[in-house]
Amino acid sequence: MTTYSSTFSAVGVSSALVVPKGKTLQYSLSATWGTGSVVLEKKVGANGWKVVSDVHTTNRSLSSPSDLGEGTYRLHCLTYQNTITYVLGDVVDTIKEYQNEAGQTVFKITDEGIETLKVSGAEKSKTLVISAGSGKVGTTAGWVVGAANNLFLATIPAGVTAGTLVVPVNGLQVGDIITGFYGVGQIESAGNAASISIDLRKMTAAAADVSDASVDAMDAPLSVTADTIISSANAVSPTLAETVGADESFYFLVTATTAASTDIALQALVLNITRI
Repeated sequence: MTTYSSTFSAVGVSSALVVPKGKTLQYSLSATWGTGSVVLEKKVGANGWKVVSDVHTTNRSLSSPSDLGEGTYRLHCLTYQNTITYVLGDVVDTIKEYQNEAGQTVFKITDEGIETLKVSGAEKSKTLVISAGSGKVGTTAGWVVGAANNLFLATIPAGVTAGTLVVPVNGLQVGDIITGFYGVGQIESAGNAASISIDLRKMTAAAADVSDASVDAMDAPLSVTADTIISSANAVSPTLAETVGADESFYFLVTATTAASTDIALQALVLNITRI
């Protein structure tokens, strides 16, 4: 899977994405647009490019066009006023999946290979639901935890840029295999953009200092301009295979940006694991 995540800070083009036969293209756009505009282009011949989308002048959630096949694609910023954040990548398409009696997917064939999500015998698939209200405000202020009400949420009001929330992961055992994660909550918007990204991080003990590194993040930040549920459908990580070690601990770093007339209520972070 190939994904380009970057910004336009002037008129120009993104990196070119090669989409093989059988693969699916997806892209998203987020900005305070002003006079900005972006199109999706497909390569024609040796050096030519053809516009294959509408002219985008508003935010676009990450999704796949329905009528585009294999080829080489790029995003082209035609006019510019403010920074435009984009994601351009291909999708891991599921060809066939098999489920058990409980409705859990245990075996999946994708266009990139075979995924075994649940193995019979001693291994068990488990889901850890971690309340976002157990977190703390990160380096950049904006998130509210422990508010004086009868709810257990982490919330972020309008007008915050890249506010960070740190949520510890409790309940893991040494040898657990982390296979993925997603967020649960809601974004409120009266038409302006609000975005959220989730990064699973790992700290490892070392004599010199405790190291901190990303395990993986969502494929792309969730950016919307209307009331939206945050769920496994739109705030999910790639498939992981991270084994928990004896000298490691894990946490989520959640980053959110809210414009006027928007806010976010985060209920939980959900971790999928395989336990022996």
